[in-house]
Amino acid sequence: MLYRVVVRVRFIVQVIVLNVSFLAHRIVRSGAPRREWVVGPYEVAGIVRNLALAIPSCESVILARHPFYSFAYDWMPSERRFPGSGQVRIWLQNPWKLGELATRTAGFIYVSGEGYLHSEYDQRRYEFRFLHQHGIRIACYFTGNDIRSPRLMKELEAEMGRPNIGTYLGEVNRVFDSLGYDEVKRKIATSANLYADVVFNAEVDQRSYLEGPVHPFFYLQNDAEVTDD
Repeated sequence: MLYRVVVRVRFIVQVIVLNVSFLAHRIVRSGAPRREWVVGPYEVAGIVRNLALAIPSCESVILARHPFYSFAYDWMPSERRFPGSGQVRIWLQNPWKLGELATRTAGFIYVSGEGYLHSEYDQRRYEFRFLHQHGIRIACYFTGNDIRSPRLMKELEAEMGRPNIGTYLGEVNRVFDSLGYDEVKRKIATSANLYADVVFNAEVDQRSYLEGPVHPFFYLQNDAEVTDD
């Protein structure tokens, strides 16, 4: 019960900070030119970095430094840490950054299933609605288990008579077979169904509750990293 109260309060605080930030930055930046896209907010297999390199007028923003990559981004949090800094970022810094970005970009590309708000409460539904109401485009770029439904993958196994990744996820961790986990994937898909302007997904390998048309998932590689070795 206490945990649910904390989650609810944290979400309300983030919503307030987002709206205050948006109003403040809109006043300051009135008439300033916009970027076409912001891509983020968390790195997955170099996709954020490579999308930012491939798309003109694109700004890369990540909210947490990745333990395995040292790519450069247009914005990332400071390396300085102090007691409680993680919670400060979740409650204050991240929603403030979203409000700032929303005043200077025409669209957001969301890699994976995370948002700028800590979205455990509604799985990005408010965040997407906020952007949509302000005429900001939303692109969802799903990468795997962020959208994949184990239940639907098992239905696919029954249809095809052959195993797939969903066959084995529950053996790796029993949480993948839980109703709660599958419901989270449904909520993430619902937010995209309601507000996303375009969705990229591997439609079979990442079978999901997405309802509209999806574009194929692309693996991107920087030209400079391709050799004839």
